[in-house]
Amino acid sequence: MANKYNNGASDFSVSPCPQDPKSQYEVGLRHFYGQGIRKDEKLSFFWLHKSAVQGFVEAQYHVGICYDRGIGVRRSSSLAAKWYRRAATQGHPLALWGLGICYETGEGVHRNLRKAAELYMKAAIKRVANAQNRLGCLYEKGQGVRQDFKVAAECYKRAARRGEINAQNNLGWLYLHGKGVKRDLRRGIAWLTKSARAGNPDAQCNLGYCYGAGLGVKSNPTLGVYWNRKAADRDDPVAQCNLGLAYLSGRGVHRDQKRAISMFIKAATNGDTEARFNLARCYWHGVGTKRNRNAALRWATRVLGIAFTGLPGNILDANSIV
Repeated sequence: MANKYNNGASDFSVSPCPQDPKSQYEVGLRHFYGQGIRKDEKLSFFWLHKSAVQGFVEAQYHVGICYDRGIGVRRSSSLAAKWYRRAATQGHPLALWGLGICYETGEGVHRNLRKAAELYMKAAIKRVANAQNRLGCLYEKGQGVRQDFKVAAECYKRAARRGEINAQNNLGWLYLHGKGVKRDLRRGIAWLTKSARAGNPDAQCNLGYCYGAGLGVKSNPTLGVYWNRKAADRDDPVAQCNLGLAYLSGRGVHRDQKRAISMFIKAATNGDTEARFNLARCYWHGVGTKRNRNAALRWATRVLGIAFTGLPGNILDANSIV
């Protein structure tokens, strides 16, 4: 008769040998995903950790995930980085990517973009699409590496072909602007569309811009609003601002100043600078809302708190809302 382990959760008939890290990992993974057994995050972490301390690389990576996301244990960025590092030392592809993110963001370690690029490179060689995309981003921006749009484009291509939707969006944008690749509007739109249809809000927002501006496609404000709304529903602040402008002008949608204010508030609350400018102007002139100079100054002050180099391109002209 098999032993039973019960920690306030469901029993399972086949118990792992305490000295067998592979079996411990497999039981932990079953609890992690709820595969054939009741999902139990704390019990999952118990078995994964028990396996990880014995050096089982897959368990080490999953313990890193648990600490990273607070699954079955209190979230700890430093402990997440520790376990990612242990698994990465053994060459685990996804752990290399996870540790790279830690170094890129400064979560749990001192931020080091060069180290992040090195880790992404190692993971990219192992065909981790997420790492290929992040490496492309670093090359595009010149962070931790010398800026090189051609290398960025190549990284994006490899990741995009593996279905990485962020890379598809990034590659599409490079094609539209001819950076690192020969400008090809048709390919650019194709990659943006692929990413947008897969649910990427950045691509949806970019595609909305393209349809609104007629970049790579015939101008279609209605489709522009459609894709911006998709992204706005996913809490994308730029799309929310764009949608507010559409409602304010009536371009591609029925004109509705109150809805415009609502979208500007959402975008401004989510940190969009242009939305804050637009909201300040609307409150100042009483467009879509009662005139409220205090509210206008409050939003304007939040913008002026950052470096001010002039109004961004699509900021409302004062004359357009009076």
